[in-house]
Amino acid sequence: MIIISHRGAAGIEPENTIPSIEAAVKEGVDGIEFDIRVTKDGRLVVFHDSNIFRITGKNKNIKDMTLGEISLLSTHSGHPIPNFDEAMEAAGKVPVLIDCKGIGWAKILAKELKKYKGSSISITAIDHREMYEFMQLRPDIETYVSELTHPFEGIKKAELMGFSGISLNFWVLNPLVYWLIKRKNQKILIFTVNKPLFAKFLHALYPKATIITNVPHKLAKLSKKRKANNV
Repeated sequence: MIIISHRGAAGIEPENTIPSIEAAVKEGVDGIEFDIRVTKDGRLVVFHDSNIFRITGKNKNIKDMTLGEISLLSTHSGHPIPNFDEAMEAAGKVPVLIDCKGIGWAKILAKELKKYKGSSISITAIDHREMYEFMQLRPDIETYVSELTHPFEGIKKAELMGFSGISLNFWVLNPLVYWLIKRKNQKILIFTVNKPLFAKFLHALYPKATIITNVPHKLAKLSKKRKANNV
């Protein structure tokens, strides 16, 4: 089973923070997912929501703030909001899955990734047009359509636009969807699975699916990487 930790390791440390990413590294996951958004001055920060209220208590949008302004903020947990380079440094040699939020990130991310030659990087996004633009700039990087409710539409988008695969809410996955994804030679990610027994069940049904979890410390023993290293 291949396991990717979600928002760093959101079930261990506060989501999308440096301690969260470091916790995922410590757990020996197969990959680390984190979110990015574009600031007012065209920089990338690690943040899930469009508005910072849930995490900081301030009612402002990421797109209306500069990187400098965001760097001065503190989250409810007392952690700063990382920029993209800080997140990549914390992940180190562990493969990363970058969940790209909003719009306007394609050219910026493609340029930023030039600094990380040799790193194992893939991306996922709901906005397939933005992701298609990114793919034209970086065809060497795997791209996954993120689909919350309509898996067949996601499969069709991935096929028509040449993406590597699809990232699905686990509850919309079924044997027909799985069969079709395999038939199209697409890869599959499923999120967010936090129960070890349920993860085993899903893996038994859909062995080619990569599992994304908030709690890598609970699923770590199932990890393909851990088993290979006899950890």
